[in-house]
Amino acid sequence: MRSLLFVLAAVAALVTPGFSWSFPGTFPIVRRESIEPGSPLYECHANCGGVILISQDSDDYCSNSTYKSELSACLKCALTYNIWQYYGDDVKSAAEACGDSATPSASSATGAAATATAASNSVC
Repeated sequence: MRSLLFVLAAVAALVTPGFSWSFPGTFPIVRRESIEPGSPLYECHANCGGVILISQDSDDYCSNSTYKSELSACLKCALTYNIWQYYGDDVKSAAEACGDSATPSASSATGAAATATAASNSVC
């Protein structure tokens, strides 16, 4: 019985590489964005995530200068890089607990998005 399984496994190993499957040309493949440290997208993730972490680590974060600067930066970039959907609820909760605005800036989403798209297209 073992030798039959071994033979079947050997045949499968020899035959399998001949069969390959690939996505059809019409299948939409979304390219992964470049999230290199120091890139604007990376910094935006860091700022929004930083707001959440600070709010979880400290009860008196509202007067923290890092919280204030990261919140401001997050609200300016979150729509630009389409990450508000991931961070929005938690950032909003943290900001509202301090009485701060939690409305991301829609005005930054147009010009910066075009710049970011151009930059990410040139990376490939």
